[in-house]
Amino acid sequence: MKQPTHPQTTASGDSLKAGKYILHSRFTEVVNFVCDNNLLVLAKDIKYLSPNTLIVENVNIKQINEVILENNQIKILPENINLKIKNTISSEFNFELANIEKTNYILSKLQNKYLPLFPAKSLAFLLDNNRKKHFQTAFERAFYQQITEGASLINNNQILEGIKNIKGRGLGLTPSGDDFVAGVLFALHFKEHLYNKDLSKLRNNILEIALSKNIFSNNFLIFAHDAKFFYRFKNFLEKAYNNPDNLEQPLNQLFEIGSTSGADLLTGFILTIQYKL
Repeated sequence: MKQPTHPQTTASGDSLKAGKYILHSRFTEVVNFVCDNNLLVLAKDIKYLSPNTLIVENVNIKQINEVILENNQIKILPENINLKIKNTISSEFNFELANIEKTNYILSKLQNKYLPLFPAKSLAFLLDNNRKKHFQTAFERAFYQQITEGASLINNNQILEGIKNIKGRGLGLTPSGDDFVAGVLFALHFKEHLYNKDLSKLRNNILEIALSKNIFSNNFLIFAHDAKFFYRFKNFLEKAYNNPDNLEQPLNQLFEIGSTSGADLLTGFILTIQYKL
């Protein structure tokens, strides 16, 4: 059967905000647009799906300069292409999959069997002291020290001070420290479910401290605060709770995000589940 060649959306996130979006940055497989404090991402592969992403087909995303989003439709400029937004995919995770015993088993597997998969320059040194050897330059040693001190504060229940120490540390569109904090926020939702605790005030305080002038980090942190999961992290968690002994593929897919973003997020997630908050 011949595949359609006309422009179309094939999937969309569930947190798209109406507005006139202008080009922010362009990469090989994704293009980012901004409108006020909101971020909109256009991509061609479902693996890039997040709550604020549109997956498009038969559209040259490298030529798009502006996107208008309104009334469940999108106008792409300068080509003047009008597309209906369809196939909205939920970013919610089914927390009923998680229980304490299974969660502890998954964490044990991650820190033993799967730890070698974590990138050398990721924050996984918080899970394995031997990884300190990968941080040799003056900048890297200072970074290592700042993150280590922040994580220690969090572990000693000085949570907000630890977040202040970690936020914004590192390089990239979303610095390693912000990815870690997003992992903390995601994990707090799991702790609420696992231990029947209301951690909403803590999540609110962490978000307030962690927000910055970085629109990428801010959108990511807000989604983490609201328990809105991006595709690869949600996929990893679903696979982990259904088949924790076979995680190499979903882990590698998660770790494809940025240079260390997926691993930094997961490190924050693992440690927060383990911390006695």
